[in-house]
Amino acid sequence: MTRAAATGAPRIVERLAAGTALLGGTLLTAIMLMSVVSIAMRALGFEPIQGDFELVQVGLAACIALLLPWCQLQGGNIVAEFFTAGVREKVRHRLDVFGAALVALVMALVAWRTGVGAVAIKANGEVTMILGFPIWIGYALMTPGLALTALVAVFNAAAAWRRA
Repeated sequence: MTRAAATGAPRIVERLAAGTALLGGTLLTAIMLMSVVSIAMRALGFEPIQGDFELVQVGLAACIALLLPWCQLQGGNIVAEFFTAGVREKVRHRLDVFGAALVALVMALVAWRTGVGAVAIKANGEVTMILGFPIWIGYALMTPGLALTALVAVFNAAAAWRRA
């Protein structure tokens, strides 16, 4: 049984997490290629890509949020097993329930506030300094990944509850 299947998450949630991970990886690759081109242009004495650091900031924020659901589904987040190595398995599963529920709560709050922030920033018309890129787009790209991470963490908590 795969780590993802052990979470008890429905197949659609697994597919959404895989899709956001692929999207995040594609975005990360595009950011990397743009950075390499910009740095090479600068090193060769040409004008670098204008606003490259702005695009890196917005892109990486979205990329991280898109990769989080897959990480949560695979159990790839940091676990402080040093402190729980000597406890009974049932106690460890109860701690897993608490940890996953806490992740679900925090990610739901962050997703909600990120979505609210996107709406507010769009209404204010905030843009980046060099490119004039609308900042709300970065927030909007982050929100689905954060919400999906919360959903995956709910399934993690439920699976840990069943094991406890």
